[in-house]
Amino acid sequence: AAFGRVAAALVAVVAAGVAYGSGTYFTHRQYELAHANDWLKEVVEYHSVFAKEERHIVEVRAEAKDYLESWLGARLGTTLRVPDLAAHGLDFLGGRMIVIESRPAALLSYASPKGLPVALCVSRTLPDDRALAHARVETLNTVYWADSGYTYTLLGWVDPDFLRVLAEEVERQRRV
Repeated sequence: AAFGRVAAALVAVVAAGVAYGSGTYFTHRQYELAHANDWLKEVVEYHSVFAKEERHIVEVRAEAKDYLESWLGARLGTTLRVPDLAAHGLDFLGGRMIVIESRPAALLSYASPKGLPVALCVSRTLPDDRALAHARVETLNTVYWADSGYTYTLLGWVDPDFLRVLAEEVERQRRV
């Protein structure tokens, strides 16, 4: 009888531990999922503010592209090359450093023939790679993907299919 009570107590302790561990895991996972796109909202907020500026849309103008690539690349810990998107009707305006999830990020702006600019944000992320995805945040369309510890986000008041074409071009130029 004493052995039965000890065995029952042991089973209860193990079951409580499993339940606690599962609950902690699922609670943590729900938190991760709920905040998974907080960074995307931050990028959209930055672009929404700066895109409406005429004189101060960028911190460093396109004429200083080499400096911009060197400076922002050093801040991001990578070689940063500004993609040439002129074949798609976009003219590089310049860029600026922003902060996403408490880390420096590059926000590169391009003039669009349709009015408001399109931007490419390059930011440090967890090492997880992500396939290209689309999200509409507020009034902006975005496409984003992650590769080798960096997230690339294209956004603007343009068609998401156009952003996907731009994403393919950015990736093609990154791989050269």
